[in-house]
Amino acid sequence: MKRTVALGIALVVCAAIISGCVPKEIRTAKIELGTRNKPRPNPNVERVKENLTMAMELYPDNPEVYYIWGRVQSMEGNWEEMDKAFKRSLELSPKFKADCDTIRMIKWKDLVDTASAAVQDGDFKKALENFKFSIICWPDRFEPYMYGADAARRIEKLEEAYELSKKAYELAPDSLRVIELYADMCTINNKLDEAAGIYLKVLEKDPTNVKVMFRLADFYRLQDDTSKALKYLEQAVTIDPENIEGWFNIGLLYFQLKNYCKAAESFERVAASVPDDLDARINYLLSLVQCGELETARAELEKFTMEYPDNCDGWDLLSQTYVRLKMKKEANEAFKKYEDCTGK
Repeated sequence: MKRTVALGIALVVCAAIISGCVPKEIRTAKIELGTRNKPRPNPNVERVKENLTMAMELYPDNPEVYYIWGRVQSMEGNWEEMDKAFKRSLELSPKFKADCDTIRMIKWKDLVDTASAAVQDGDFKKALENFKFSIICWPDRFEPYMYGADAARRIEKLEEAYELSKKAYELAPDSLRVIELYADMCTINNKLDEAAGIYLKVLEKDPTNVKVMFRLADFYRLQDDTSKALKYLEQAVTIDPENIEGWFNIGLLYFQLKNYCKAAESFERVAASVPDDLDARINYLLSLVQCGELETARAELEKFTMEYPDNCDGWDLLSQTYVRLKMKKEANEAFKKYEDCTGK
């Protein structure tokens, strides 16, 4: 009886040993490489690959061989092969998941650091390449998509920039930086309806974002929705009243709507802030004339033509103003100045 029990135990132990045996090809590869934490210096990688190639043929369902193969591919910078091998290993067993994830994370960081250094050097092509490699290593992190999109934009790969920014948004839809980038890439690629929806989400998160208000105003202006364009511009200058561009664009839209008095108010603010902005001053003077503020327009135009006697538009407007004020002699003199100015 005792002999039977002993024999049974021996058989169990033997079975355990046999089932736990590591194929010699895998064992040889592991010895040559060392462990992940304690790798062997200067391993014979070609010999390792020969053994692993043979092991994959002999033991196609062994998860360890694919894990080791992925590790070798990571050492050689073959990121797609590494990714494929790790995925196959995990399909067969979760045993090596922690090791695979650790290698992915380490290589991801190395590649992102390399890409960031390339950005600092102005080498955006190299940066984009390494950001894309890092995505292969760890596809669930949004940062490489975001920074990769910016790098792609800088080298005029605009469709790729859009696709990368869209993926970043899918991964991090609550990140304001990601949302803004995605909306900007939509705009650059003329996907305006898509951009508008994203910009509105930005304003939900940051209702004081003046830059986005300008983008929305531009969008609605292109859609010929002047009232909405004005809405966002006026919101912007309420938050940032010193924003000259905002006031100038408001003036243009009011002039387009034939609300000349409101246009004059907006252009006047620009002209007061930037007296050398001749476009703003001429637009202000033209708006005054159209608004019917003829005496104010006359006084301002007389001052303007003295200051800028070579500005033909000033003499033309002054002539028209005199005509409206029934000042025939002055109108003729101003018109003669206009003809002299234009060489007619």
